[in-house]
Parts: sequence; C-alpha cells; structure tokens
Amino acid sequence: MGKIFGILLMVVGIWVGLEIYQKGTQEALGGHLAFLGGSDDLGNIDRRTMPQRAGDAARKAHQLADERRSPLLGD
Repeated sequence: MGKIFGILLMVVGIWVGLEIYQKGTQEALGGHLAFLGGSDDLGNIDRRTMPQRAGDAARKAHQLADERRSPLLGD
C-alpha cells in the first residue's frame, strides 16, 4: 500500500510541476496557485512562462532574418 501511495504522489507531483512549467503560476490548475507568483503590484511584469518567451524570441528572430533576406533575394 505504501508503494502505491508513493507512486501516486510522484505522478501528482510531476503533473503539478509540468502545469506550472507550461502555464506559469497564474494559470496553472485553474489559477489556484496564483499566490505563488508574487503580488500584482510589482509593475509591468511579463507573466509568460520561459518557454513562451523563448518561442516568441525565436519567432521574432526568424521574422527579422526573413525581412533582411527578402530584399537581397528579390522577393
């Protein structure tokens, strides 16, 4: 019985960790963990998660490179 309980706790812990990693504390588990994200009066803080910010930066870099390359190729 103890092994099953331990495995269940590990699975739930991994699931909660993935939710926080993918959505951030403000939106994870329906916003029930929003208090972990700090207070809202900290000013203009980017609330996106790290993968979201990295994806946006990569898309912006690709778009910028395409815009620079386009006149050279005559598109």
